[in-house]
Order: sequence, then C-alpha cells, then structure tokens
Amino acid sequence: PREATELLLSSSSGFVQELAEIISSSAAPEPAKGARAGPKKSVTVGGHFSKQLAELRAKIDLTSPHYVRCLKPNGALIPDHFDPLMIVDQLRCAGVVEAVRVSRVGYPQRYNHAQFVTRYKNLALKELAKAAKGSRKMKPVDTLVDAIAKKMVDIDPTLAAP
Repeated sequence: PREATELLLSSSSGFVQELAEIISSSAAPEPAKGARAGPKKSVTVGGHFSKQLAELRAKIDLTSPHYVRCLKPNGALIPDHFDPLMIVDQLRCAGVVEAVRVSRVGYPQRYNHAQFVTRYKNLALKELAKAAKGSRKMKPVDTLVDAIAKKMVDIDPTLAAP
C-alpha cells in the first residue's frame, strides 16, 4: 500500500529508503507516453507470480551455478574410511539425489524450438543446409531431431525402433 511505502521512505535509514524506492517503482510503473488513461487492470496474484517466476528464470539463465558440497566420510572421521550409507544419506538430505533425478528426466533443460536449434545445430549442419535447399519444407527442429536420432542409431543399432 501507498502508506507503507511512504512510511519506509520517511525512515532515517538510507538502506530502508532505497528499498522503499525499489518497491514503489516496481509497484507503480509509469504509463507510456501517448497511452490512453483508461481503467487500470488489476494484477492478479497468479499474474504477479508468473512475472516474478519469469524474472527469476531469466536471472538463473544468465548464471552458471556450481555447487560444492562437503560430506562427512564416516561418523568417527577416520581418514580413508568411507561409510557409503552415511554419504548417501547426507546426499539425500541435502537434496542432491533428488536434483540428479530431476536433471536426468530433463526438467531443467526445456528449450523452445528456436533455442534448441540454435544450441544443437552443430550436430547436423549438413542436414540442416540440405533441408533448407530442398523443395520439401521441414521445420528446422524436425530436421535436427531426425538427424540426431539417425546418428544415435548409427552409433548404437539397439536404439532403433522395432
């Protein structure tokens, strides 16, 4: 609310004032020049959440996170003695096992077709060039997936569909 922002702005702490400015600027964006002064649309909680999630995803995409996790090798801290059950339990409690499981099913790596083609086009440059010149128009993503699948079957024939 406006009153809360005014209260924060009146604080003697510079940090709190700066936070209030950030909050007030994000809560009430200025209308674009030439925009009509019609009825304002209220932002739903779901819409606000979606916007925040998209902003978070954009920030995450700009980073390359690396994690270092320290584990106790055994309860007695004896050198060169590893208790596999204790290590697995620590990994499970820290969420590492679940993160690996989710990563294996591909959840964190969801690309739209354009991003997928941009990222993996080097795997099938010849096929993409040939498809672009051909008379039969195929989507680049279809050409790329077909070419990658064919190369995988060439490497391991057991992957071929029965």
